[in-house]
Amino acid sequence: MTTLLVCTMAMTSICTTQAAANRLNRNRNLVRLKLGAHNALNIALARINSARDWRGRFPHRESISLPSVSSAQIQFELRDADGTIDNDDRDPVDIIASARFEDATYAITASLVPDGKPLASLEHCLAAESTINVQSNGSWNCNPSIAANQSINCFGSSLCSTCYSPSVIGNIHGPQEPLAEPVVMPNRRVTEYYERLGTALPPVPIVGAKQIWGALLSPRVNSLGGTTNPLGIYVIDCEGYGLSISNSRFQCTLVIKNCGGSVTIGPQVLWEPASLNLPALLADSDVQLQIDSTRVLEMGRSYNPPDFPYHKQSNHDVFDQFPAQLRGAVVIFGNCNFGSSRGGTRVIGSVLAQSFSGTTNINCTSEPRLSLDPPLGMRSFDCVRIAPFSLRRYRLGAL
Repeated sequence: MTTLLVCTMAMTSICTTQAAANRLNRNRNLVRLKLGAHNALNIALARINSARDWRGRFPHRESISLPSVSSAQIQFELRDADGTIDNDDRDPVDIIASARFEDATYAITASLVPDGKPLASLEHCLAAESTINVQSNGSWNCNPSIAANQSINCFGSSLCSTCYSPSVIGNIHGPQEPLAEPVVMPNRRVTEYYERLGTALPPVPIVGAKQIWGALLSPRVNSLGGTTNPLGIYVIDCEGYGLSISNSRFQCTLVIKNCGGSVTIGPQVLWEPASLNLPALLADSDVQLQIDSTRVLEMGRSYNPPDFPYHKQSNHDVFDQFPAQLRGAVVIFGNCNFGSSRGGTRVIGSVLAQSFSGTTNINCTSEPRLSLDPPLGMRSFDCVRIAPFSLRRYRLGAL
């Protein structure tokens, strides 16, 4: 009996030791695999950034083997949502980097964003993929320049600006130059980056269209409800309705999606991004800019509370006035129309749109820093980097 007990204890000790050894071995293998996957990612980025023709060299979903790391086999592959990587230089790309050792696999994935030279479109205060049409009664002052791939037309009104386009017609006051580089919009999927970083806003009232009125949005203030976003990035789903934004002060990036009509902004709005290397607005529809360049009046609440000061000044009264203007980079995947406003719309920054039109007065001034340190997704794909917060584990083999 004693011998049996001793044998049992010995076997238990051996099993315990073996289990501990197996756990240690699995942990070592996991470390080996993690190291291999991250090495594969870094090597892949280096190869992509050293090859200007990387879109043709690394086809969609084709595994590219790399030299082994710590006896682990490593590889990477690129994926494009439309199944073809080299059909559009602006297409975002996802990367999957993996490591395999014995019968276990560890993989990570990330989104790649452009990190090449800034889009030349950001050098202009207005840049259109197609046309810019200044219609009757409109007086546009755009400093230093505007650009359009097809034509710039000024009918029965006046346009003061340097105009870059193959065709410039009408009452133009300023130099007329050919386009050195075509106007390029960011890819529509650029909104996915900001959605990933942003905070979804709750549904807003519907009166013919969704309405935002008397609102405050910033990294520390969200009067529309829900949580705040430390980067000041918010996302609103219009659910097929139009959207109207008025009598509000924003210091944020607003992503507007699923808009069934147009977005109307104004007349009294003070809007700027939380940081100049973030856009102010990304919209997937036509936008009516009707910002009255007079004053934004406080509507029953302080527009510069302690958590949202204006020029470092804050108070609780409701008698302050603020300049009405839009500042920063604006991307509109549709037509931008400058509609009726009493004092004329004021924009400081760069508005990129498929086309522009308008009958009102506008004053636009570019922001040079936008073309030096542009927002995420507004560079060329000559070089790439990992999109913030996009790196994650992809799948796990048997460990």
